[in-house]
Amino acid sequence: MELIDSNIILRRFSDYDIKELAELRNIKKIWDNLRDYIPFPYTENDTLEFLEYCKYESTQLTFSIDFNGEFAGSI
Repeated sequence: MELIDSNIILRRFSDYDIKELAELRNIKKIWDNLRDYIPFPYTENDTLEFLEYCKYESTQLTFSIDFNGEFAGSI
């Protein structure tokens, strides 16, 4: 499923998101505002495990956020 607005797209994660997601979750100020179960430091292996979990959601609840064509995070 994709949700599209003029500047924002919510979509399934892809392999292209791995590096960027790991980098964002390793920024301490961002990590401070995440759920308690997310490890710090956050590795690309952690990202792979997270994306594997997202693949099997029976109803898609987790989305990648693209803003102006660039990865901006997850929701």
